[in-house]
Amino acid sequence: METTLGPRHEASVHRSLVIALVLAVLALGAWAAKGPVQQASATNFCMEWTLQPFGHSGDRCDAGPGSWGRLMTATVQTFQRAGCVNYHGWYGEYYRSWACFPNSSNGYIVVPHDGGSYIPIIRNNNLTYSGKFSGAYQCCWVE
Repeated sequence: METTLGPRHEASVHRSLVIALVLAVLALGAWAAKGPVQQASATNFCMEWTLQPFGHSGDRCDAGPGSWGRLMTATVQTFQRAGCVNYHGWYGEYYRSWACFPNSSNGYIVVPHDGGSYIPIIRNNNLTYSGKFSGAYQCCWVE
């Protein structure tokens, strides 16, 4: 005597297999995403710092040589004026254009995982008026 599963039971088994497969893919994706990051701690710098108008001495502020590392992101928070964020090397050399954001907002850039170590920096983008800004960065990529 041959026994067969009813259509309702076959659908239930099929659904269970699909759900198990989806959960396995999600678990694998979470494990793979975790791999290249050693730590992802956010660090603030230049908190509510007054920056002079763009083009004047004191128009930018970086996190200093103590932050030099394989950064993941760099962030600017603007208050009264538009502001920009970037990163530079040990000697102040820039590797990309500034990313700028409007006043009373925040924005960030993703620093490429290219093996380089950088320092995050923010600047005032207003040509006439000084303003308050804050910066933050996430560290670090690992090889």
